[in-house]
Amino acid sequence: MVVLPNTNREGAIIVAQQIQHTIRNLSLLHQKSEVSNIVTLSMGISSMIPNSLNFPSTLVALADKALYTAKQEGRNQYFVS
Repeated sequence: MVVLPNTNREGAIIVAQQIQHTIRNLSLLHQKSEVSNIVTLSMGISSMIPNSLNFPSTLVALADKALYTAKQEGRNQYFVS
């Protein structure tokens, strides 16, 4: 999990792209994978403006749901909820 305070959705997407780029460039072998021979990264992105009605657990649940959507859509990508 990466928490980016004071970062909007667009900023989170930029950070996600940078993380993916860095992981891809490491070219870490993933010999047991049926998906790719190198380590790849799927991410779920969620964003909210904190207030008394929002709970951190809601943000985590939304990001988790987005992560599984990214995996279902082909992996090695991010999905924004």
